[in-house]
Amino acid sequence: MDFFTAAHGVLFLTAVVFTVFGAWVGRRSQTEEIVEATLDSLIQDGYIKTEGRGANMEIIRWQEWCNDND
Repeated sequence: MDFFTAAHGVLFLTAVVFTVFGAWVGRRSQTEEIVEATLDSLIQDGYIKTEGRGANMEIIRWQEWCNDND
């Protein structure tokens, strides 16, 4: 089999490794975007209460929110 040489094997292995790595990096950043969009949506719809704005925003525990409204 002169068609498949050691150089072809190395190139194939390199392609597989970097394909898996690219998929892992892409999935990780996609997960962060999905979580961020979900939390923003829940805050906007009123399901999660927050204090502050921007980088200083904190999610309020439901017990604290309920105690403030009693």
